[in-house]
Amino acid sequence: MGTEKIRALATKKRGRDIFDLWYLISQGARIDMNLIQKKLAHYADSYNKAFLLSRINEFSEQDYSADLRPFIPINQRNKLTEQLKYVQSYLAERLPV
Repeated sequence: MGTEKIRALATKKRGRDIFDLWYLISQGARIDMNLIQKKLAHYADSYNKAFLLSRINEFSEQDYSADLRPFIPINQRNKLTEQLKYVQSYLAERLPV
């Protein structure tokens, strides 16, 4: 599942993919580099951590919040801006090289 979220982040731009990837990795999901390479080959791409992080870090707080709001309990929505910064930092440390 983490592999599919990495492919999603490399090919499209949705805040929920950032959130989902963070959640999966934080829960111990294993990232299969061979499978990532195979999936990205369909898009004439290969895995590049720097590129993926740039996609994650260029995501605006407003876009992230707007994309996730429908899925987050009302009493947690005001924390989405802070959460994005944490998730970006977390993924920068834990994404495979």
